[in-house]
Amino acid sequence: MRVLCVDHEEWSLNEAVAICRENPAVDAVVGLGSAAEVREWFKMNRADLALIDVELPDKSGIDLAAGF
Repeated sequence: MRVLCVDHEEWSLNEAVAICRENPAVDAVVGLGSAAEVREWFKMNRADLALIDVELPDKSGIDLAAGF
């Protein structure tokens, strides 16, 4: 399973990525800090699960999730 973690707060993002990496069902984890990075990443990639912060600096996490 490929997991995408999105949070603009570095400590929170690092913690989410670390927790996901501990799960044996997770093959890959990507951590990104903004909606713009997510949109760019999704041009060439896909995720099975996305953990998205509700408050991102450039867009609501809810709006971001609704767009995919």
